[in-house]
Amino acid sequence: MAAGAQAYAVIVPAAGQCGDLTEESWNSCLGCDCIASSGSCALEVVDYGNAQCTDYKGTYSSGDCCDVFPDGNRWLTGTATLSTDPGCAAAADNLPPTDVHACSLASPSASGCDGAHVCVPPVFASGKACIAMPLGSDCPAPYPLSSVVYDGGTDCVCGCTSSAATCATPYVMNDLDSDSCAHADHQVSLASDCAPLQSSWAFSVPTLSATASCEASSDLPDAVAGHTLCCAP
Repeated sequence: MAAGAQAYAVIVPAAGQCGDLTEESWNSCLGCDCIASSGSCALEVVDYGNAQCTDYKGTYSSGDCCDVFPDGNRWLTGTATLSTDPGCAAAADNLPPTDVHACSLASPSASGCDGAHVCVPPVFASGKACIAMPLGSDCPAPYPLSSVVYDGGTDCVCGCTSSAATCATPYVMNDLDSDSCAHADHQVSLASDCAPLQSSWAFSVPTLSATASCEASSDLPDAVAGHTLCCAP
């Protein structure tokens, strides 16, 4: 038996599936997700004629096509600025708790195991093997999947905190065949301070994506008792 485990259990999808085993019902606050959403970033590209980025040629913005034929080789810098804030909102608020149905497994004496171990019967085809640990416990192997379940029910409250939006790494689309950007299909990253653009006829300046990441919290009052539920993959 894993150190600190309060019980072994099989999680089943509905009540009434435990047969001769003891059935328990817990509540879970799973289900509230705050999903990172996308906005956009305007890109400004400065065009230079040498590898030191001192020979200024021009400045271009998202949507522009720059004809660099016939010299072809250029060096670029790019700056992204947030133009459409992606934001981030909770998927739900004041969620009702989700029922979690568990079937308790045999005790050591009933299963014929010695006092230091618990014999775990075969997992039901529709179930998942788990152990209930004290609330806040780390999950041991081989039960690495962690969730929280509660003994009593109340509405779950989900909130999200949005982090600053992040623009994608600047890049341009290189056209190796025409000076109209009609074949601008080679992506060239501008991650370096003075990025080389080789053998180009033209390049186009895209609008970049912007992503905000959000951290969700789902809480019940401290007075509600619970467990950390650790499950096998």
